[in-house]
Amino acid sequence: MFDLIDECGKDLKGLGYRCKRTKDFGLEICSLIVGDEKKQRETGFDKGEYLILNCKRLSIGDEDCLNYVSHYVAKAIKFLCSRNSLSKRSKILIVGLGNPLILADSLGTKTLEFTKVKSEKNKTKVFKFAPNIFANTGINAYDVVGMLSVWLEIDGVILIDSLATSNVDRVGCSIQLNSAGITPGSAMNGCGKKIGRSTIGVPCISIGVPLMFFGEKLGRDDLILTTKDIYENVSDLAYVIGKAINEVFAM
Repeated sequence: MFDLIDECGKDLKGLGYRCKRTKDFGLEICSLIVGDEKKQRETGFDKGEYLILNCKRLSIGDEDCLNYVSHYVAKAIKFLCSRNSLSKRSKILIVGLGNPLILADSLGTKTLEFTKVKSEKNKTKVFKFAPNIFANTGINAYDVVGMLSVWLEIDGVILIDSLATSNVDRVGCSIQLNSAGITPGSAMNGCGKKIGRSTIGVPCISIGVPLMFFGEKLGRDDLILTTKDIYENVSDLAYVIGKAINEVFAM
């Protein structure tokens, strides 16, 4: 199973996949709209708009680069929010998915540490929550996010999670955003339930970074690996995404 849409094995250019480079740090921004069932069948991905930011220098941890990429992540979030009628006045639930006990799978929970929430009685607009994983809690993230969305009268959900890649060179160097939502743990076991507009009734924007890669080149199809500097990678990327979310919602 693959998490990045540009690793689906299809010639995406014929489907409208486009890339452009920004001025600095070698940042490349790619986009693809999966707008009909044909594209859905060919890519294997749900309908939605996909944005992928690739920057090899993200893995170095250079502060200027992190701030630069964060600004473009913020622009991508703003774009997807505008396409889904979400604004600063909307009530947003930020969900940090993943297993906090495993570094490579802790991006979602770590990002919440960098995400600011201004709590005001009866006026709070942005909420954050980490549901953990089913194996640790016995509760499916889908169920909790769905209940909170109803209880808090949420207008939109932002989901952050670690992804898996088939290319070790992309670990910690790509950020994928989409408006299709996400299925937690899809690359690991495929037993999670999708969290998206079609399942919980509100727009869902997912943000993911590949922090694990498959070990098929080592002769083990079921082996999931990560890099030795994973702690720094997760901390840097959590900062990038958290700062971008703060910029969008002016917290």
